[in-house]
Amino acid sequence: MAHGSGIWYHESLTNRRNMKKQFKKAYDELEKKGYAVEDIDHQSGEFQIWCDGAEDRKGVGDYHARGNPNNTEIDDFGIYKEVVEILDKHGMWAEWINAEMAAIHSD
Repeated sequence: MAHGSGIWYHESLTNRRNMKKQFKKAYDELEKKGYAVEDIDHQSGEFQIWCDGAEDRKGVGDYHARGNPNNTEIDDFGIYKEVVEILDKHGMWAEWINAEMAAIHSD
């Protein structure tokens, strides 16, 4: 278990069940594609995605490559284009919390 606590796991599932459908659909789609999504209450956003991934899950993008026109996999803000497309479909967008995590917000 990633955080070593059955309590954390239970709280995470409870929080996820309480997400609005829009957020849950985006969360589930990203999770199915292998992204490192989390629902951490004390962080900003509806949910979060780790930058470099976690364990065997993919990260949201490359914080340090923001504005690099040579990297065609990310947008101007360093978020993978696949993530942006999924979020757009659900009326959501990503914003870096720090170099390790992005918050996912609704429009």
